[in-house]
Amino acid sequence: MARSKNLSINLQIDADGKAAVKSVREVSGALGDLGETSSEINADLHNTANALLSFDVVQGLLSGIGDRIGDLADLSDEWKNMQARLQLATGSQEQYNAALADVQGIANRTSTEIGATADLYTALSRSLQSLGGDTAKATALTETISQAMQLGSKSAAGNAAAITQLNQALASGVLRGDEFNSIMEQAPRLQKALADELGVTTGELRKMAEEGALTAETVISALEGQADAIAGEFEQLPDTIGRASTRLQNNFAALVGEY
Repeated sequence: MARSKNLSINLQIDADGKAAVKSVREVSGALGDLGETSSEINADLHNTANALLSFDVVQGLLSGIGDRIGDLADLSDEWKNMQARLQLATGSQEQYNAALADVQGIANRTSTEIGATADLYTALSRSLQSLGGDTAKATALTETISQAMQLGSKSAAGNAAAITQLNQALASGVLRGDEFNSIMEQAPRLQKALADELGVTTGELRKMAEEGALTAETVISALEGQADAIAGEFEQLPDTIGRASTRLQNNFAALVGEY
């Protein structure tokens, strides 16, 4: 079948950096044959090929893509599980379609792993529903938090861990304990946003957490107040191979999940 043929791409590369870049472009061309659904993948591959700085970078990127292609069943399952979580968090097919588009857009604009982005969106949706908020607020907050994670990012794994802890805090109604410690360690820009908006020092913020004063409502309100400052800083971030790779994986997951 044409689809199988196009996905059976040889990702082996030579020791020659030029050959490596050529391989990336060949992957781009093969994925382009899949149709419009692969256009974003194709664009990221093309941009990555033009921005490659060394053979080692190419080899690492292609190795990561190859690993994901070699495990399509798991990738498809992850996508379907993510869709199921979003469907549970929305009240209709129309709302689900809008939520999925929002999550995909945020994940790619902020170069954040799409599963973590979807989990953050669903957690915020539930918290905001109890506070009288709407999906528009959930979308805006998801983007603000994802931007803040990138501003203080140590790694994609660290971002995902911090988002998981924040989700747990929002579900429980208060940010403290292990969840607070994870935010302090993995998401320093998020911690700074809370301290700045609440007008406290880092030490005072920790004391508020210990006393249970960082309720979900307080945290959400503080982050809304810092949205413009975070967005302004995020716009100054340069694009990197790592961020392009995350976008590529997000778009590839969507492609696999839809087939």
